[in-house]
Amino acid sequence: METYTLESEVVFQVKDTGVVRRIDDLGRVVIPKEIRKNLKIREGDSLEIYINGEGLIVLRKHSPLNELSFLAKNYAKSILKQTDKHLIITDTEKVIAASKSLDKLIENKPIGRDIERMLDNNENTSENGSLQITDDYTYEGYFHTEIISCYGDIMGCVILLGEKKLTEDDKTILKIASNFFEEYISS
Repeated sequence: METYTLESEVVFQVKDTGVVRRIDDLGRVVIPKEIRKNLKIREGDSLEIYINGEGLIVLRKHSPLNELSFLAKNYAKSILKQTDKHLIITDTEKVIAASKSLDKLIENKPIGRDIERMLDNNENTSENGSLQITDDYTYEGYFHTEIISCYGDIMGCVILLGEKKLTEDDKTILKIASNFFEEYISS
């Protein structure tokens, strides 16, 4: 039995005799339901396919926002510099970028249940309270979230955190951030 650790930090074991699937005449193969469920792969999701250094075929869920992580980190840093508020950018699986002081705590960690619920329900939120950003980091205070979507598909969200109640200008800044990433992905 071999154990595999994927970049998304999901660990699963495959028996040497594992599930066998045939490739059809169009070159397709079915990914078993258990693996799709574990990796949160849904119908319509895009997968990256590549061969690693050991000659194994690797399937990884594609995230257009992940490709923009360098840009997202600089965007978050700029928002903090101008507003004294923290900006967090996620895709549907993990935190892509966060402004300084939060970056080492939460970047590249799977999103928490509050953000998962918000993305599943396609809802923007503005409130004072607690927000579970990752499994091991919950923010207490004022926050506003804005969904990032492209062609009707939810790609992730941007979150603004503040010590004081967020103003309409703060919410506009967040909407601009969301629109920026939507436009960047769609072009």
